[in-house]
Amino acid sequence: MDDSGQRDSENRPPFSNPPVSVRRIRETELERRAAQVGAVAGHTYAALRDARKILEEPGHGSAKDRLLEFSATAKSRTQNLRREAAAIVEEWRQAALDKTAELRSQARRRYEEARARAKQAGDDYPLHLVFGAGIAGFLIGAALRRRRSHRGR
Repeated sequence: MDDSGQRDSENRPPFSNPPVSVRRIRETELERRAAQVGAVAGHTYAALRDARKILEEPGHGSAKDRLLEFSATAKSRTQNLRREAAAIVEEWRQAALDKTAELRSQARRRYEEARARAKQAGDDYPLHLVFGAGIAGFLIGAALRRRRSHRGR
């Protein structure tokens, strides 16, 4: 197997919290929920098949009661699955909001650090910065002039 993924993780800067793996979520929660939904659908189909057999057989007066009980059970399971799914969605939404807030805070902090370093450099080396800005302006002006002269041909 290729170990390039391992090299990438070694070269990556350390973070306080590693990013959430979508694959890890998909393989655990989503597949488990899909299996539950599939199981409920299978049980529902089997119960409907059994209910049809009971209703088709003569002499069973309690078929209506069984059908009502089955209906109540199916509704209860459906409501439970909906509640669980809503709770998971809310949990993921909150995790995304938390991660967004964390990344926003981190970006602000890094921006302020860069700004402070730039200000410190300006305070420590004012002539160097003026000289560097002059050279940069000269080079940009020369490049623009050269471009304009080539476009005019």
